[in-house]
Amino acid sequence: DPPPSQLPQLGSTLETERRMVQEQMRSLEDRAKQGESRASSLLADLTRERLEFKAQADAAAHRVRGAAKLEQDLEERRFKVEAEAAEIALQLDAEIQGRQAVERDKAAAEAERDDLASALKSLRAASHEFAARASLIEDLRAKLSTLEFKAGDKENKLTRAQENLKQELELFKVDKARQES
Repeated sequence: DPPPSQLPQLGSTLETERRMVQEQMRSLEDRAKQGESRASSLLADLTRERLEFKAQADAAAHRVRGAAKLEQDLEERRFKVEAEAAEIALQLDAEIQGRQAVERDKAAAEAERDDLASALKSLRAASHEFAARASLIEDLRAKLSTLEFKAGDKENKLTRAQENLKQELELFKVDKARQES
């Protein structure tokens, strides 16, 4: 135990040390509060930045989905236009083949008409000698008239087919322009 004469001095020293410890405790508490405040501020900043980043990522994902949908729509439109173009090409090919068949039939009919006309001329020259063949000449004339009628009918069909083809082509151009717009 310390002697009684040192007790006041010892009490004063203890009081000084107690005050120093209290100041250090206050200083540590202040630093702890500052650290806590700074950590809270950093956490708020990080949370805000995380939310901003998430919003940006969501917006980017939305744009990517939108671009993918647009690309899919464009691809579907391209397939549709290609299919329609292929169908029109087949129709045009069929029309052309039909027209070519009509042209061949017309040429054959004209050749047959020319042959019949030549035969008719020969029969007319021989009619003086062969009066009995007059009915045959009339038959040949009737056939010639029928062939001319058929050739005229096929020409009319060819003209209508060409007009239909032009109309379908115009409709296709209008529809294609509408789809592109």
